[in-house]
Amino acid sequence: MVIFINLTDSIRISVPLSSFSSSFFISAHSDFLNSCVSWLSTAIYTLFKILSKSSCTNFSLSFSDSKLWILASIRFLDAFPQELDLCIVMEFCPGGNLRVLISQLQLMNEKERKMRCCMSFYQILSSLAHLHSLGIVHRDLKPENVFLDENGNTITADFGLAQKMASKSYLKSAGTEVYAPSEAHTQGKMIFSSDIWVLAVIVIEMLTGKHPFAGSSQNETIENIKKGKMVVPIPEYVQGELRDILVKMLNIDDQRCPIAYFLQSSLSVVMNIAMIL
Repeated sequence: MVIFINLTDSIRISVPLSSFSSSFFISAHSDFLNSCVSWLSTAIYTLFKILSKSSCTNFSLSFSDSKLWILASIRFLDAFPQELDLCIVMEFCPGGNLRVLISQLQLMNEKERKMRCCMSFYQILSSLAHLHSLGIVHRDLKPENVFLDENGNTITADFGLAQKMASKSYLKSAGTEVYAPSEAHTQGKMIFSSDIWVLAVIVIEMLTGKHPFAGSSQNETIENIKKGKMVVPIPEYVQGELRDILVKMLNIDDQRCPIAYFLQSSLSVVMNIAMIL
């Protein structure tokens, strides 16, 4: 169970589920139930997500240690068991997700749009560098899985498909097909560079308002991805180091795609963003 709640880090939540009341029902399917709830003792509104025991093995508060470890990177606050469910309290992000920001960016002039894109680009890249340093591939990076806090900072989230590479050379492909790289479609695999490719797609979508490989149908989009055929190019006003970085990140050869750590730690990337900002 995941709860998004607007609390400070100093407050520890250890309350029974009865302390929450459903405000309205959003959606439900076999493993997850989403509902908006309010904490009765306060006026704080939260997003409630339930992970049921039936979908887990060796279920206990510690069953999800690996998941909690990942969640800590996006302000995990607390966890407590409730009958057959595990409740996880996380930071609430009132700014919505990146899909909302993409629409707003198209109303900005080119300079403002590029400035805002660079900020989000670097923040998401930093989160991927952290995940990859732990040996974890996100596998489902997309605008809907990147949230915005009250200050407009981007927070990478939804680690339901994230998986640790461990001794494996690659992981089985997963996630949303139009945000999956060529190797996911042609070889059924995903590696660290898969996340990097998707981030480049997201950045270009922020700059243009369109998916760079978008076709008239999902199948056509997937074919464009497999062939590395960009339908929506990187805008001409994006030049220099930033343009070069995006081109390298979109390399259809997954073995030649740069890794997050080197991108994030590269002085030229930091300087490029700093000069724009």
